[in-house]
Amino acid sequence: MEPSVGIMITFGHIFRESPNVSYRVNHADIIFNQLYLIELLYPENKKIECFHIIKSRYNEEKFNQAINELGKLKDEIIALKQYY
Repeated sequence: MEPSVGIMITFGHIFRESPNVSYRVNHADIIFNQLYLIELLYPENKKIECFHIIKSRYNEEKFNQAINELGKLKDEIIALKQYY
């Protein structure tokens, strides 16, 4: 499924393309960061669409790890949405 025009934001990192980074990239963390921002900022219909796109791009195990971590922050996410 391709994203609708304007719904996907490319989340990046300054060292993403550099071979000389001083740390190991954890894809579950990358996925979590994307899901967290989408959860906070996107309307429900676009959020679900983006989640499907991200799931199709990454390893299912890593995606599930990220979703589980996101679930642990459910109360925080609800509070942030209500605050802002």
